[in-house]
Amino acid sequence: MTVSNKKSPDTLQITSPEQLEEVIGERNFYRLYTALKNILFSYKDLYIYLNERILSDWILEGSKAAMLGNLLEVSESTIYRWKNSVNIVKESHADRLAQLIELYTYGEEVLGSKAAFNEWLNQANLHFKGETPITWLDSLAGIKLIRHLLDKIEYGAPV
Repeated sequence: MTVSNKKSPDTLQITSPEQLEEVIGERNFYRLYTALKNILFSYKDLYIYLNERILSDWILEGSKAAMLGNLLEVSESTIYRWKNSVNIVKESHADRLAQLIELYTYGEEVLGSKAAFNEWLNQANLHFKGETPITWLDSLAGIKLIRHLLDKIEYGAPV
């Protein structure tokens, strides 16, 4: 892992979304909390990561920018500005990214592959009132509901 520890052994400086993904994979919430306080990657890096890692295989009704806006609770025009922004990502946006990475990683684990999770996200589901789970990713409550259903799938509960 290429996480820099310049301040102290417990203070991580995260210079890319991929490094944040590594910290999330450790499932050490103290390190994750510390990492979120020390984000050093840009909005451009965030934009590229989300497009290449998360949204690349999603079937969207609207634009990718609109979906990213919903995911990160910002306007579509803000997303377009982020495409070239070298400003450092705010902690609130990094926190939402961490939630999405954790959900996405867990979904891949439970359903066996990225393709299977993407397919599941894009299929109408009775637990989501006949909507696709992907449409529920625009709020923390929706993310928790998707996580809850994935927990049920993992442990073999009827869904």
